[in-house]
Amino acid sequence: METYKVKPGDSLARIAVRFGINLDDVLKANRTLRNPNLIFPGQMINLPTDARHPKPDSSEQGPTIGEVFSGALSTSGDPASDPKYIQNAIAAVGLPIWGGPFYLYQRVVSGRGSDAVVMDRRNVVLANDPLKAQSFELRVVYGSRADAEAAATKAAAAYQMAGTYAYYRTTEGLIYPTIISDSTAPALCDAMRKAVEQEKVDARAAEQLSKDLLLWYVGARLPIKAGGGAPAAADAALVGFNAAERGIIVEVRAMLKASEMAQIREAYALGRDVTVKIGGRVIQYEPALNASGMTMFGENGFLIGRQAFTSEAELIKTLLHETYRLTTSAIGRGAAASAAAIKLETEAAFTFAERAYQAVVAGL
Repeated sequence: METYKVKPGDSLARIAVRFGINLDDVLKANRTLRNPNLIFPGQMINLPTDARHPKPDSSEQGPTIGEVFSGALSTSGDPASDPKYIQNAIAAVGLPIWGGPFYLYQRVVSGRGSDAVVMDRRNVVLANDPLKAQSFELRVVYGSRADAEAAATKAAAAYQMAGTYAYYRTTEGLIYPTIISDSTAPALCDAMRKAVEQEKVDARAAEQLSKDLLLWYVGARLPIKAGGGAPAAADAALVGFNAAERGIIVEVRAMLKASEMAQIREAYALGRDVTVKIGGRVIQYEPALNASGMTMFGENGFLIGRQAFTSEAELIKTLLHETYRLTTSAIGRGAAASAAAIKLETEAAFTFAERAYQAVVAGL
């Protein structure tokens, strides 16, 4: 074993290049270092016995410590062990919008995720982990993703270390690696893969539902077959409802499966308003609305408020209530809107929503 006195601008990776030795061997020879990514001029470090004289002019290669650590917030400790490291801070993963970004929920309350962090799928490597064969971790947390990626790129190019990555902190206080893969966040990536698989299952089911609804609307299939025979299993829940009511139930099932409904759920999670159109109905989520829903006859649609999200049952009943009013209301077709008429229609909508709720759930 040989010793080397650190010079200004040195790093372990740069010293390894200078002496033509493997960085892993240098790291093994200096296991007692508190932070191998941070060494100081005058410090003595160990070199493996195969280290000889430095290569000519190699001292000019590679960035200096100042260059690598430019923009750093922290150069000590293990970022991946921090409670705010993205894998440690996330309680659940979801894909509320088909084909959309991952939603990383920091909390789960009553089975629903909250405090979502949105992550573009392109920022995650779920297959062919680039760090599997070789990786070099800069245990440094930077103030931005750009600074972290720049430092990792400089180190990788200067020291010829493939798979170099660093860390950065977001405005939310979360810490991310510049490469998110099984090597840096295995549990998170596994949860994301499961979410993608579930998304595929849901998409296939939605595709079949769309085909069924199309057949329904063109009259190729009826929910209840004539002749006293038992209804088909898929339509059994609609027994006891008239034709208009069955149509409303089927429409609400389609609403719940639509990608636009996922946009409404996203708006609720983020506290934002949004307006979508599903099957010709205009549906607007309004966080300030002090009710579950409010009918908009003139726009053939309705508002949804935060109270609709107190439970999944309340959301479904709100959709049933509002769709029933739009479909059956005499007021909506120009009749006098007296207090008595409004009360009767509202009560009828409440009664239908309670009665039809189970029929909607049975078809989802």
